[in-house]
Amino acid sequence: MTSAVLLAMAMQLLPAPTLPRWQVIGRNAQAEYALDPQSVQRQGTRIRAVVRLRFIRPPAGAPAAGVMRYVYDCRANTVRSEASDIYDARGRFIGTLQTPASQLRDVPIGPTSPNAQVRNRLCAGAAR
Repeated sequence: MTSAVLLAMAMQLLPAPTLPRWQVIGRNAQAEYALDPQSVQRQGTRIRAVVRLRFIRPPAGAPAAGVMRYVYDCRANTVRSEASDIYDARGRFIGTLQTPASQLRDVPIGPTSPNAQVRNRLCAGAAR
């Protein structure tokens, strides 16, 4: 019983998890995209990050937002989508789209893609 009380007290000393502090990277006619700077993990020229995409006027019944986990390759100018959480217009969670490991692919980032602006922000200080 004493160990359970000590464990409960120790858990109260742990910091509470924080919500993402989104930094808006860009906006176009369809959507706003933002980066969670706390999610950024660098490994050489590859950077894993969480990006939020919020549609400005989503069609009725269509998802209104997505929170995606991407891996950007600064040297190769590619992005890989690992998973996406989808939300409706009220902010309710709809579901997760998880890419199976056998289907993970690095795809080139086009110059006008929102991922180009996110990549530029992330890779500005990374070794190339």
